[in-house]
Amino acid sequence: LGISFKQCWYILIIPIIVLITIIFLKHSKRLALLCLGVSLLGAGISFIRFSAPKEGTYTGIVYEVKDNYFLFNASGERFYVFEKDNKRELGDILKIKGYKSQLSFSTLESSFNFKDYLNKKGVFNELSCSNIDVKFSSFLKLHLLKKRFLAHFSNDTASLVSSILFSDGGEGEMTDAIRGLHLSKFLSANGTYIYCFIGIISYFLEKLYSKKWSDLSSFGICLIYLIFVFPRFSILRICVLYLLRWFNKYIWNKKFSYFEIISISGLGFLILDPYLANQDSFIIGYLVPMVFYLARQAINRKGKIVKFIIPSLIMYFFFLPFEVRYYNSICPLSSIM
Repeated sequence: LGISFKQCWYILIIPIIVLITIIFLKHSKRLALLCLGVSLLGAGISFIRFSAPKEGTYTGIVYEVKDNYFLFNASGERFYVFEKDNKRELGDILKIKGYKSQLSFSTLESSFNFKDYLNKKGVFNELSCSNIDVKFSSFLKLHLLKKRFLAHFSNDTASLVSSILFSDGGEGEMTDAIRGLHLSKFLSANGTYIYCFIGIISYFLEKLYSKKWSDLSSFGICLIYLIFVFPRFSILRICVLYLLRWFNKYIWNKKFSYFEIISISGLGFLILDPYLANQDSFIIGYLVPMVFYLARQAINRKGKIVKFIIPSLIMYFFFLPFEVRYYNSICPLSSIM
C-alpha cells in the first residue's frame, strides 16, 4: 500500500489506517508501529524513478508485447514503443535509436485510461524510434502462438477468452456484460479458474501417483501455461505460491503458515518490481486473502455463517476505494457474484 501511495494517496490512506488500526487493537502497539514504518518506507520508494537521457541509443529487452506496441526496458527505465502490427516477441534484445518524451495519450469521458494503465506498470515515457536494431531474437514465438490460438474462436468469444486468459481488452456482448460486473478483471486477477484447473488435474493424477507427486505434476502443467502467458502476473503469483506451499508441506514440515507464505512471496515480488503494487492483479491476489484472514481473526463470535458473512462485508467495504480507482464505478453485485 505504501509503494502505491504516490499513484493514489487519497484512496490508499483509508485502507492503511484501517489495517494499522486492526493490528493496533487486536495484536500489539509495536507491530502496528512497525507496519506504519513499512508503509512510510514504501511511500518514500514510490517517489523514486529511474531516468535515462532524452535522446540517444537505448539497449534493452522487450518484456511485454501487444499488436500495435511493445514495452521496453533499458537500464532500468521502462518505455512504451508504438509499432503497428509488430512482430516483436518477449525476450527480444533491441538497440533503439531515438528520443523519449512523456506519454501523451488523451482520455475521453468514460473511456479506458491507457496512460494510467501504463503508469501503473512503471511506464512514464514513450520512445520515438528512428532505427531499431535486433541484437537477439527470442526463439519463443509466444505472441504469434497466442494470435493463432484466438483465431479458432469467433470474434465475441475470442474477446472474452483473451480478456480472462491473457488479460487483454476486447469488445463483444459477452465481454461487456461480464465487464459491467467487474468479473472478467476479478477472475483474471484472482486466478480462480487456475486454482480450479490445478485442483481437477491433481484429482485425476492422484489415481496414478501419490498426493505429493500429483501436486508437483499439477504445478508442472501450470508452469507450462505460465510460459505461454508470461509476464501475466496472476499466473506467476499462483505458480510461486503453489511451489512454496508444496515445499512447506512436504519439505519444511509445515514450518510456515499460509498467511506467512503469502507475505513472503508478496514481499519478494515487490522487491523485484515495486510497480506491481499499483496493479489490480497484485492488490486482489494478495490483499483479498490477507484482509479476509485479519477480519476473521478480529471476530470473536463462533459460527461458520457469522465468520463468513462479516469478513465478506468487511472486505467489500475495504475494497470499495479500489473498485472506484480501477473501474471508475461501483457494482454491488460484483461482491455477491
